Amino acid sequence: MKYFANENIFSAAATPQSAGSIAKAIDLIDEEPFWRSRIWENIIHFRKGLESIGIDFGKSNSAIFPIMIRDNERAMKIADFLFQNGVFVNPILYPAVPQKQSRLRMSVLAVHTIEQLDKTLNLLEWAFKKQ
Repeated sequence: MKYFANENIFSAAATPQSAGSIAKAIDLIDEEPFWRSRIWENIIHFRKGLESIGIDFGKSNSAIFPIMIRDNERAMKIADFLFQNGVFVNPILYPAVPQKQSRLRMSVLAVHTIEQLDKTLNLLEWAFKKQ
């Protein structure tokens, strides 16, 4: 019911805090263009890293990467392993996605350092080999 009830899907309205954050983010894009270039540097770095270790992330061209796992149990194990090592990800599991389409939703931010992104890539590479 939670995932299929028409009244529930995408029914949450934006909070005043979210609207204020969005407005401030738009202001910062104009006032501090560094952040825009920084997010794209991080996106490109992370994308190249995922490609180099052979992880399927679909055709993402944004700061959100769907790390395809295709198995609910394995997705939860990898998400837990990453969390235990300081990396937060959102596991997206059936029935929120079709069977065999489980994934981890990873978001890259402008404030991430290259070292943090590389640590995440190393952990993902290890997890995909061992989990």
